[in-house]
Amino acid sequence: MTGSDYGYGPPKIHGYTVTITGAAQNEGLRTAEVSRSNITITLHGEGFMQRAMPLIVKIGEHVVVRNYEVTPDQCHLTLHLDGLPEDGTVIQVGYGGQDLVELPERFSRSKAQEGSPAD
Repeated sequence: MTGSDYGYGPPKIHGYTVTITGAAQNEGLRTAEVSRSNITITLHGEGFMQRAMPLIVKIGEHVVVRNYEVTPDQCHLTLHLDGLPEDGTVIQVGYGGQDLVELPERFSRSKAQEGSPAD
């Protein structure tokens, strides 16, 4: 290997999008109860990859270790959740044993958009 540091270091997060499918579409996007729907949060950034250390995503106190997909360009990380996080929730990403990188923007339910069940 060369002296390149490709693949090392924490990922970078620039922003996110939220899509709601399922029951919440009929009840309105801002309802408090969306547990019967599918919430998809896509993080936008760089350096999202599978490594020996697992990629960890924290959304508030909720930790996601496996229920996500990384795009081939490693710039998008898509999470599938059962419930919509609260407004103001902190989103963090990192690898086991390293400090987590925090998205400067807090989660906002107002960013949620309706989506189709088939992705």
